[in-house]
Amino acid sequence: MALTGAIRSPAEERLAKPKVAFYWCGSCGGCEATMLDLGEGLLDLAGKVEFVLWPLLLDFTREDLEALADGEIALAMISGMLNNSHHREMAELLRRKSRFVLAFGACAQLGGVPGLWNLYGQGAVREHYSLDGSDPQQGGPSLLPQLWESVQPLDQVIEVDYYLPGCPPLPQWITIAMNALVEGNLPPKGTNFVPDKALCSVCPRRETKPKKIVLERLNRFHRAEVDPSLCLLAQGLVCFGPATRAGCGALCIRGNMPCTGCFGPTDRDKDYGTRALAAVASLASLALPGAGEGLAGPLPDPAGVFYFYSLAALALSRARKGHGR
Repeated sequence: MALTGAIRSPAEERLAKPKVAFYWCGSCGGCEATMLDLGEGLLDLAGKVEFVLWPLLLDFTREDLEALADGEIALAMISGMLNNSHHREMAELLRRKSRFVLAFGACAQLGGVPGLWNLYGQGAVREHYSLDGSDPQQGGPSLLPQLWESVQPLDQVIEVDYYLPGCPPLPQWITIAMNALVEGNLPPKGTNFVPDKALCSVCPRRETKPKKIVLERLNRFHRAEVDPSLCLLAQGLVCFGPATRAGCGALCIRGNMPCTGCFGPTDRDKDYGTRALAAVASLASLALPGAGEGLAGPLPDPAGVFYFYSLAALALSRARKGHGR
């Protein structure tokens, strides 16, 4: 194959590539690790972009990040929820250095499972972690960051341009997002890269879902005998397919597990937990004797069920923006 155009030096090649930063705040690190699932595609991506921060794989420091000009990074992909002063400092620094910021994964988008912290606050950790930055066990100052009163999704701390949901996001959507960056074809700000349709519409069991489901009781998954071919809702299991954005490939359902909602709400729903609760409650026949008890019994922790990933994004709990900072 003939080469066309002038041969560029390595320095010119770096200047031609968009700069990309990865960073995780409070999370398990699974979102960054899923980048490795790109396989050989990761090598292809490395030839198209320049990574300037990636704590999981590359040895960059905060000083390296601070040395970059404001706006020099094309895209910062930030995963994890935020609940301390260090998270905020890094998020604000990346926001300043980046033209675009993407909330990467369920924790960054919604607060994720760690958002259930907001049900309890700091009481469970006070004896180990001081709110004023001092070391409660040593009685002196500490370099530990200051812990907040609550967990917050990324867009409650800095402006976010794009969203990529999932726990973790799937490689196919990461590839689409990165190709849009490389090709200079990014969608309008505020876009979620996963299509805006409910999981039920693409569920492999959708043909077995009755036109009308009426439940006398709900069943707890670990106590039920689950038919691997039938609609999980029709079997009395709490499945969030009607309220959850498609794009996960129905992986949990294919594994005979109900959807728990890690891909978050569609664009039509602002409060995911309420939408999920309404979807399940609409199937209940409360007029039947004992139906109310039958529905409530299997759900000893309704907040933890319906807000498993999204409690920190709940509008009512965030009425005071900045609470805890």
